[in-house]
Amino acid sequence: MFIIDIDDTQERNFVNNLINKIINSRILMSSISAVLKQAVSDRFRDESDGTSKWVPLSYETIRSRRDVVSHRKNMNNAKTEKGKESNQGKMISSMGSVKMLQDTGTLRRSVDEWYNNNEAGIGTNVEYAEYQQLGTKYIPSRPFISLNAREEDKIANLAIKYLERSY
Repeated sequence: MFIIDIDDTQERNFVNNLINKIINSRILMSSISAVLKQAVSDRFRDESDGTSKWVPLSYETIRSRRDVVSHRKNMNNAKTEKGKESNQGKMISSMGSVKMLQDTGTLRRSVDEWYNNNEAGIGTNVEYAEYQQLGTKYIPSRPFISLNAREEDKIANLAIKYLERSY
């Protein structure tokens, strides 16, 4: 009988290492969630879906925001009976922005990323987020959770580099 004995220890170790990296990819998922979070931050900053600008605010929306801010500033400057400034308008000092989806900053601040060993994601618990993301009959779609081709490539490259470290 003729027997050929091949030492495949190195190959087995490589495959086992690769399998472990795929099963326990928390480090990769953490990096991907950071890319997702940055993408959303970029959407708010650029007021775009990553490729196209959002539909501008209507004149009525801009005017109403400015009217509200003007009213709140007047309230903020009012004096109380004791001669101290009123606190009524202080919490709203950043409200009234003409930047889209950022009137109060609630939506932007609510976006949070998450990850575990096998998944990475991003989302918000703000009730009106869906209407802003997808649009309605009266509200144009302004997708703030989206990836463009550059960000998709970045995620793919992160995965490739992560797996290449198995060699």
